[in-house]
Amino acid sequence: WPGGAPQGWWAVRADLETTDGLAGHRALTNPIWLFFDPNSGVDEVVAVPAARLLGNHPNPFNPTTSIAFELGRRGPVRLVIMGPDGGLVRTLVDMATFSEGPHTVTWNGLDDHGRPVGSGMYLTRLEAAGIVETGKMTLLR
Repeated sequence: WPGGAPQGWWAVRADLETTDGLAGHRALTNPIWLFFDPNSGVDEVVAVPAARLLGNHPNPFNPTTSIAFELGRRGPVRLVIMGPDGGLVRTLVDMATFSEGPHTVTWNGLDDHGRPVGSGMYLTRLEAAGIVETGKMTLLR
């Protein structure tokens, strides 16, 4: 790097193009400060993501599944279940504050009105720390 070690505020942006209707979705990380010390003997700087969706288990599931996510710092979280058309099925977490670290939320296969939803593919959408991540899961009744 000209002028010394690479340091400063860095952010990552991804333009995603998927086959399940989420084309053109953008994800932008919050800026993080990175510093490289050439005397440390470490050749790589690893940044912890501000938030990430870790998936659900079991998948496929009946009737409940546990959805895991991780936060790089304390902050508000929104976690929703959507149908394959992107329509809202269930709000599991609505801007509640979670601590830094791993978390798990259980979905029981019911919609926001307490009715069982049918078999099929559903989307999990995590919004936290300025990041939006989406995952797929399958309910088999």
